[in-house]
Amino acid sequence: EELEKYANYDTLTRLLNRRSMDNYLQAAYRQAKTGRASFCLLMADIDDFKKVNDTYGHDCGDEVLKYVAQTITTGVKKNDNVFRWGGEEICILLNTDEEKAVAAAERIRKEIYRDPVIYRNKTQVSVTSTIGVSPYRDGMTIQTMMDDADAKLYWGKHHGKNQVVSVLPKEPKPLPKEKKAKNE
Repeated sequence: EELEKYANYDTLTRLLNRRSMDNYLQAAYRQAKTGRASFCLLMADIDDFKKVNDTYGHDCGDEVLKYVAQTITTGVKKNDNVFRWGGEEICILLNTDEEKAVAAAERIRKEIYRDPVIYRNKTQVSVTSTIGVSPYRDGMTIQTMMDDADAKLYWGKHHGKNQVVSVLPKEPKPLPKEKKAKNE
């Protein structure tokens, strides 16, 4: 039992680790592919985490990671799974539809932002997160869902942070070269 804990869980955050994630994802994927259930993948990232480490030190960064992990874990249902993806990224498997997943992501984002982390009983560290949401759709693979959630996460991080992104905005079409030259 102790060996299984070390093999499947991240020791710092107590989240499931990346290695254990595949079994959970495959099970959700099989259910969705047969039409018996829906699921969404969320990629969450702590905004400006490097700045926290650089300003307050890695021990404070660890406290922030534990706070975010705990907040996410308490913000999901018992049949959902939360994994430490790497660094300050957390992957969340929600066994629900897109609408409920976006609502859950918003709730989690607000909870993370609501209270600062109190480091060493004196320093208040404000924490925000950005979350990308990818619902399963026919024809998607787990990898395309991961890529989709990741693209939404990074779009959010480059466009304001502290937000949930479930749809990538359409990029404006570039003007043809001859029209650009006339308008410049």
